[in-house]
Amino acid sequence: ATGHPLFMEQLASSAIAVESRVQVDGKAVTSRGPGTAMEFAVALVEQLYGKEKADELSEFLVMRSNHRNEYIITELNPVEWTPNDSPKILVPIANGTEEMEAVMIIDILRRAKANVVVASVEDQLEIVASCKVKLEADVLLDEAAKLSYDLIVLPGGLDSAPTFAKSEKLVNMLKKQRDSQRPYGAICASPALVLEPHGLLKGKKATAFPPVSDKLSDRSEIEKRVVIDGNLITGKGAGTSMEFALGIVEKFFGLKEAIESAKIMVFVHP
Repeated sequence: ATGHPLFMEQLASSAIAVESRVQVDGKAVTSRGPGTAMEFAVALVEQLYGKEKADELSEFLVMRSNHRNEYIITELNPVEWTPNDSPKILVPIANGTEEMEAVMIIDILRRAKANVVVASVEDQLEIVASCKVKLEADVLLDEAAKLSYDLIVLPGGLDSAPTFAKSEKLVNMLKKQRDSQRPYGAICASPALVLEPHGLLKGKKATAFPPVSDKLSDRSEIEKRVVIDGNLITGKGAGTSMEFALGIVEKFFGLKEAIESAKIMVFVHP
């Protein structure tokens, strides 16, 4: 069995402890931490439905094929992201939002002590995400719009991205963010279905979810998992959510803090 590095000694008292990211032994499947959660889930899928289904899911989620000792982000035209104090970050959500992306972004940024505000673009705080998980926002977008943010970042979701794109208030907030040279970003379907049609990628390099990446005007970086171009950050899909969030941590808090967060979550080797 395997487990979080902090508890390997206790694990060794009752099992043969190994340092695998995910360990399958008969009917027992164990994993190391938050950073291995997606691999753990796919391992369960393989046990239940077979390798072909697991591989299909991994490809759809854009999961990492090689788990290195570091995460890789493509940065172009680097600029400093400098909040006044603890960065205030807005994460909008809507019905159909990709829950893995939303939760990973919120969780990792809050672990880094960022002030994350989750705002519902719907008429109520609770939304039903893409896989029927219910999420509750902190505030409605109308309330959130009264404040300014160091970063506005959109989770993806093929059903929620059109809702974001139709929200005049949210689009205006994003345009103001860009015009004020403050960071903004999106992951999965949102770069192609929200940022692109509203001119928010003009002159920028970006990546997006493969099934909709053909909608990007500039597709030169679509094979990259996470792309930072100046004040813009984009991610390819659910499987890049941790790298995407860690990229934000790195920009606001520095590489050392991002690597430490990645190690604690066992996203990279501790």
